[in-house]
Amino acid sequence: MVVNPGFLATRRAKYLRELSEVERGWLIRMRSLVDAGVDLRAGSDSPVSAADPDQIIGCATGHPFAPGESLDPASARSLLSW
Repeated sequence: MVVNPGFLATRRAKYLRELSEVERGWLIRMRSLVDAGVDLRAGSDSPVSAADPDQIIGCATGHPFAPGESLDPASARSLLSW
């Protein structure tokens, strides 16, 4: 399965403006997927958002809306297969 953690940064203002706190908590739930045994990878949807590995890892390790869905650094780096 592919997720786009960078959206948490690039679309942050939109999510804050248009989604409730509950809805934001459901965005890009990486830890839940990994814990369920899902083989997870990260995409960027470039050129819609930057293909920036540092941003992707930063968002994966520090989920701004659901901290419990953050990944440890090693798991976040393993999302990058490109």
